[in-house]
Amino acid sequence: MSVFRERRIVLLLLAVFLSVMLVWSPWGTIDSRTEGTLGWPAQYARGLHFGVDIIGGSRIILALEASHVTFEITQDNVENTWWGEIIPRLEDNLYTSVNTISFEPATGMAVAEIGRPITENLINAIIEGLGNVAVDNQTGKPMIEKRISEATRDEVISILRARVDPAGLRGAQFRALGANLILYEIPGLLPGEAETLLGKPGRLEIFFENEVLLRGEDIVSVNAPYPSEKKSTADLPFRLTEDGAERFAVAIEGKPHYPTG
Repeated sequence: MSVFRERRIVLLLLAVFLSVMLVWSPWGTIDSRTEGTLGWPAQYARGLHFGVDIIGGSRIILALEASHVTFEITQDNVENTWWGEIIPRLEDNLYTSVNTISFEPATGMAVAEIGRPITENLINAIIEGLGNVAVDNQTGKPMIEKRISEATRDEVISILRARVDPAGLRGAQFRALGANLILYEIPGLLPGEAETLLGKPGRLEIFFENEVLLRGEDIVSVNAPYPSEKKSTADLPFRLTEDGAERFAVAIEGKPHYPTG
């Protein structure tokens, strides 16, 4: 029994030693930024990654813009009006996604998150004849609030983290600050370099018969992908602007199953 215990102790010590060696990484190079800050102790911290407080870096605050709007639907068929007419109109005219937060067919009221700043007059002009922005009975003001939901904020953080530090080796940190702010920290980089990592907007082009048929500005919104019937691919549903939809319809007329790229 004592021999068995001794073996376990030896294995435990060996595991601890290997763990320390993997973290310390004495075979690795010394980071010049860490050495400049810590001096000679930096040689014992080869495998450690320090944040902006130790080796310097950049802190950038990102502001997210969105509006929560309460709608009053004036048509009788509330569900069809909301899903089939109001939301498509808003997305077509505002060129942004509209996410439904709450919907009450019995009262004809709905709350949606619109991914940009808006005004009461703008919304009412877009959905004229279908409904309007609800007005607070106590204050008499339109029920429009500049805010962003936690789900949207967390989704943005996840996207930014995947773009800036997909492997988790840069030490980039994204943290929520209040309702609509994100703190972006990355060690060892100047603000300009840190902003570059955030990336530039991508360019989307859809080709048909070797010519550009649609661009990113022709797409209003994109929904979550789902497995196709073939199982080996995925379908990505998206909505086009009226102009984009017309050009697409004209181009593919009489050409079913014609490939695009």
